[in-house]
Amino acid sequence: DRLDKIGITCHYGSTTTVGDRGADLIVGADGTWSATRQAIGNVTEPVYTGQIIRYGHHPRPGPGVPTGVLHFWRHHKGVVGYVTDPRDGSFWFSRYNAESPTSAVDLPTMTAPLRDTPVHEVLDTSWVSGPIALYELNPNDIWHRDHTVLIGDAAHALSPAAGRGATSAIEDAIILAKNLREHAYRIRDALESFTANRRPIALATYRPASGQRPVAISADELDLTAGKSKVE
Repeated sequence: DRLDKIGITCHYGSTTTVGDRGADLIVGADGTWSATRQAIGNVTEPVYTGQIIRYGHHPRPGPGVPTGVLHFWRHHKGVVGYVTDPRDGSFWFSRYNAESPTSAVDLPTMTAPLRDTPVHEVLDTSWVSGPIALYELNPNDIWHRDHTVLIGDAAHALSPAAGRGATSAIEDAIILAKNLREHAYRIRDALESFTANRRPIALATYRPASGQRPVAISADELDLTAGKSKVE
């Protein structure tokens, strides 16, 4: 709605290449298998994490489970989890160790660990996704070239096990916006500053050192109203 109000047009379901678009800035937020990443010369390939995942959803909350609380259960082959919401129902997942991304692990095997959890009452009547192989991406290669920059999983993908996917992408977008404003929309300077700010966090999350505390960004750093420039 906000984009409509300020006159920015969105096109959904279309395909393009970096070279097709003339713009002051192109932001590649196109995920782990990013075409934008390849277009700017970043040839790093995602690496399989050794796990596959299935997601499930049921339109009603599971009985007897606190709403709004994400539960995890670890087992010898992986992890399962579950959260329920009074409006949207039950959401669950099963993350399972598998030798290759194409390993055939059937649904009963993947859901078996959930049979001993409170979610078992909605399992058999849930919508269930197909198996999804999980990948991660080393964030050391280039993130920007000329007027094109990568954010989110396109620059630093992680397994959902890290709990940093959507969080990191949102943080990237905000810090990119702040750097553009702080550098008076000088694209090269802004992208250099963005990478210098965000890459250390991505690296620390990707391969944390032993005993290292999680690297986090503060609420003040994410405040887009703070220190707002007169340049619009």
